[in-house]
Amino acid sequence: MSWSALDALSDSVDASKRLLLPFDLRRWLTLAVIVFFVSGVSGPSGLNLNAGGSTSDPGGGGTGIPGTGQIPTDAAPGAFDPGLGLVLLVVGLVLAVGIAFAFVGAVMQFVFVEAARTEEPRVRGVFGDYLREGLQLFLLRLAVWLLAVGSLVAAVALVAVSFGAFLLVLLLASPVLLLLALLTWLFLLFTTDFVVPIMVADDVGILAGWRRFWGELRAEWREYAVYALARVVVSIGAGIVAGMGAALVGIVLAIPFVIVGIVGYLAFQVVGLTLVGLAVAAVVAAGFVAAFLVASTTLVQVPVATYLRYYSLLVLGDVSPQFDLIPEIRADVVDADEGEAAAENGNGGNDAESENDRADENENDRADENENDRAEKSENDRADEGEFGSNAGSETGGDDGEENDRDDGRP
Repeated sequence: MSWSALDALSDSVDASKRLLLPFDLRRWLTLAVIVFFVSGVSGPSGLNLNAGGSTSDPGGGGTGIPGTGQIPTDAAPGAFDPGLGLVLLVVGLVLAVGIAFAFVGAVMQFVFVEAARTEEPRVRGVFGDYLREGLQLFLLRLAVWLLAVGSLVAAVALVAVSFGAFLLVLLLASPVLLLLALLTWLFLLFTTDFVVPIMVADDVGILAGWRRFWGELRAEWREYAVYALARVVVSIGAGIVAGMGAALVGIVLAIPFVIVGIVGYLAFQVVGLTLVGLAVAAVVAAGFVAAFLVASTTLVQVPVATYLRYYSLLVLGDVSPQFDLIPEIRADVVDADEGEAAAENGNGGNDAESENDRADENENDRADENENDRAEKSENDRADEGEFGSNAGSETGGDDGEENDRDDGRP
């Protein structure tokens, strides 16, 4: 039995080559912008919002100025704490940037699908066409993230309140928790890999897309289960390749940036401008980070993300043809693979046929040689028999003559 998830592994390579080759800088940079948001999307990380403190009076236990009992103006009730305000500002900026990044990444999922389908990567125009769908995907991801974080916070709180007793409950329920984590991962994976293309194909919202995919998942659950397993293996391999590629890019880029940074810092330090040298080194470091992000995303992440996107599209179209977004690409890729297989089989058949011909020819040669040997031997035998007959006749004639002479009385 042939599994679509396994057949698509090699077809995804050929489909990716169609989009990425021949190399076009503008196309690759456009894909780099898309992939940067698609591959780099992650929920806001947990932040420690605890800030502030108190000073105590060793002698009186109050919070006033030691020895006076007076409360300072900046510590009066209702006074604004500049340190707390700065922390809140930083937290607000981080959350705003994280939310904006996650929203753009959700929209870029649809832009990426369009780029794979049309083989013409574009952000302008396409981004605006999928704002509604991207918002729905963003809200779904945000709900899942809030549920996960809320569950984690509740578990930690219960452990703290119960003085560790609830930790035993968590350990006993760990298999269930692992199952829930696996189901959550599958839900998000199938949403990105299959529901998003269905939304593009049928122009529906995310709930309608999931309803359509749920029917396919129930009918072809084995195919999608194999895909999930293969996707894990492929993701691990892709992560290893991406890590090695990023490390190589970082090493190549670090050499000139390190040289420029060290030379610039030492040059300004010699003339007594140490702060300027530090500023130059900081600018060089920032330039290295920017160059590394651009180079690693363009040269490493783009091929990997393109392969994974085509992999999901090929599997979806093969298992559920009504949602196939790339029928022409599929036909070309499959025909190419079948042509290569036919060529290999043809070469193998020709080789076998040539081998058979050589064997038949050798057999015929041996048969002819044996026939010639037998014919020559028969000819020699006949010649020997004729010579023997002649000699025998001569001897018989001589004996008869001698006998006649004796009968006639002649000596």
